Amino acid sequence: MDGGTGSRAAVNAEELVAHIEEDREKYLVFRVADELYAITVSAVEEVVDAMPVTYVPRSPAFLRGIINLRGRIIPVLDLRARLALEQHEQDQDSCFMVVRFELGDREVALAVVLDAVEGVLDLSPDQIDPRSSIGGRAEEAIVAGLARDGERILLLVDPRQLLTEELLEAAFAAV
Repeated sequence: MDGGTGSRAAVNAEELVAHIEEDREKYLVFRVADELYAITVSAVEEVVDAMPVTYVPRSPAFLRGIINLRGRIIPVLDLRARLALEQHEQDQDSCFMVVRFELGDREVALAVVLDAVEGVLDLSPDQIDPRSSIGGRAEEAIVAGLARDGERILLLVDPRQLLTEELLEAAFAAV
């Protein structure tokens, strides 16, 4: 038996595993109002403990205000309000997910209020269904698709739809 053949098989297996892993994408799984959502990790800058928010007068209800995160002023989006879900008080599991995305011709950082972070999950394309006719108007714009993880169904969030240019302009027009 040729020792090189075994070595070649090992290399091919490694390449196959690398190829399979390339097709998988990491998602941050989080909970809002007893539903599971997921967002691609590449859009998430960081997750921080909830902190005091400075209210911005005459801003829409879904924008709680702004935070000062290590010298950066970042708007805070209340995902429950954006999705027209029942409000609830923050607790020890509440946190802010800071996402970064392109909005028009600029890059925007946005802190999104979450009830809890569940963890990070690898999803393959066969676990993901593109957006269908689910949910209401606001949810439909934000939800990019569904993912299956065993018995769980995750709503996949499109970070670019969390805060559109029109909503951002309306939110800070009065400031």
